This record gives sequence, structure tokens and C-alpha cells, in this order.
Amino acid sequence: MNNLYKSVENLSVSHLCTENCKSILLNPRNPCVEDCFKLKVKIDDSVSNKYFECSKCYNKSWFVNVKCYCGGKTGKEIFSEIKNPTNDYSGVFVRGGIKFIISDDLRVLPGSPISLVQLFSDLGYNHMNQIKEMFVEVGKEEILRLLACSLVSKSPLTEVFMNKQAIVDNMNIMSIEPIISQVFADLHTVDSSKINLKLVLSKSRNKILYAEAKDSFVDFLFSFLTFPIGSVIKALNGISGLGCIDNLYKSVADLESQWFSFSSYQNRLLNPGVAPKHKCQNELLPILVELPDYKLLDPRDVSGSTHEFGRFTMSPSLFIVSDDLEVKPMCSTSTFGILKDLNVNFFD
Repeated sequence: MNNLYKSVENLSVSHLCTENCKSILLNPRNPCVEDCFKLKVKIDDSVSNKYFECSKCYNKSWFVNVKCYCGGKTGKEIFSEIKNPTNDYSGVFVRGGIKFIISDDLRVLPGSPISLVQLFSDLGYNHMNQIKEMFVEVGKEEILRLLACSLVSKSPLTEVFMNKQAIVDNMNIMSIEPIISQVFADLHTVDSSKINLKLVLSKSRNKILYAEAKDSFVDFLFSFLTFPIGSVIKALNGISGLGCIDNLYKSVADLESQWFSFSSYQNRLLNPGVAPKHKCQNELLPILVELPDYKLLDPRDVSGSTHEFGRFTMSPSLFIVSDDLEVKPMCSTSTFGILKDLNVNFFD
């Protein structure tokens, strides 16, 4: 995924529909802006209620100088209304004033004596003398580290707050292959869309060196960068194999609706959509769009439409996609560069 991100960083805007496409992919908007705006710790600027309004109508965009179909361009800075922005009287996704127990592997339980005893029992502790308390402060740095560790570690709390080496989850891809196969089987019954690729293989290594792909496939790959984590785990039926993030997902699924600020929040966390004007038209996965905004201009569309444009790269285009998901525009230089980096014999 890092290679995919770097590929977008390094890609010339001449290969993209608009310059804003790069910003969307490298810094996608949070689909739950109004809710996340109320969180006590803000870790990035994807949670913002700032827009730019069209000079001739009431359409808007997150970007300045976006063309509107009325002939105007966005420029006037406006802010959407956030109800109770300081969140004085309630929680955000879960009800305020309620304590929860969070295990080291990110299982979240209601803060009851029964839950506490059960957790200690599961961990093999049978006496309070074996346990001590410590208090920590949680800020932006800790939240970012916790997010990163949750995707690779089985004990993210220990790693973040005690600076200990992570117990990395080395779950082999073969162990989740049956799950992936079932997901694809379910998808096939809904949508039979396919994208054709040309693969170049090493005969001696029996390994894919790279793929020659049209813009439609690269759009699909790039759209991975816009997916909320919850939608990815949902698409994989709750089993992603990433660290212990699945425990967090299952905790949300197992919590009773009474613990949430609103009953709809449970499903919103379990199956979030991408932000409006981020969706890929060649999306082969069941990824939704979160609360479409019909006055929001799509900054990817040079015609100034409020409809989902659905593309990031210029069409028609050809790209080289390496086995580790590095994407480059197709040319003889990029092809030879990949073969050279892989030390491939031209007669192979």
C-alpha cells in the first residue's frame, strides 16, 4: 500500500483528470466529518467543515477554483454547520458518560464488573496482586501510533504506551484465502464486471513481474487509498488478517445498540462509505458513498458536474503495475526499469 501511495505522489498531474485528483487520493476526506469534528483529538485536516462556494450559484467544493457547470468557479470560503461542535453533553459514536474496557488486542467491552472479571480470566490472571494501574495521556501522536500498530500488532496498547516491541501478526495470506474466495463468490452473484490485464511473467521464477493495465484498472487500484478501514473489513466479512483491527470491528458488531449515541451509528461504523466525490466508477467491491451531497462539485470533472465523475486518471492511458503495486505510466523506460530492478534476464 505504501508503494501505491508513493506512486500517486510521483505521478505527474498530466496523467490525472485534474490536479485535485492527487489531493483526493493522497489526503481523502473523512466521510463522517460532522461526527469526527467533535472528537477530542484531531489528527489531520481531513475532518473539516470548510468549503468553497461557486461565484454564481450555491454549489460548493472542498477545493478552490473548481469549475461549476453554471460557468462560475469556487472561491468564497464557507463553513457547514456543525451541531454541538464542542460536544458538551454527549459522546460521539458511543453514549457519553459511559466507561468501556479496552483489551491490549483492542477488544472493547462495556465497563462492568462481569466484563472485567471475564477479561482477567481470559488473560490468565486470578488475583488482583498480579495487576497494577497506570495513567497515560493520549494525544495526536499516540492516536496515530495506535492506528498504525492496530494494523500490524497483536498488542498495540502495550507497544504504544509502554514502548515495547510489537508482537507482529504474521498471518499468512493462505490462511485468509478461503475467506477471500468466498467474498469473490458472493460478489460474482451481484456483479460480473471484469477488467482485463496483460501479465508479464518470469518463466524461470514462475513469478509475475508486472502488469500492463489500462486506466480503468489503475483507477480501481488508486481507489484503495480512499477506502475507510471499516469498509475494507466489511468487504472481507470481518476477517482482514490485519493485526487486531478485526477485534475492534467485532467489538462494534457485538455491542448492543443501547451503547451507541444513535442506533444508526453502529452500521455506520461497520459499513462506512467513501466520502462524496471519491468513488471509482469501476469499483468492483461493495463500497458505498457516505451521505451523497448533491450540491458538491466533483473536483475530478473538468466540466463542473455535481455527479460522481468516478475517474482519477486520464483516459485512454496505459500503465505498468509491478508485483508490489508500484504504478508508472507505460513507456519503454519504465518497463526496462522494472526488469532491471528485478535483475531479469531478457531471455527469461
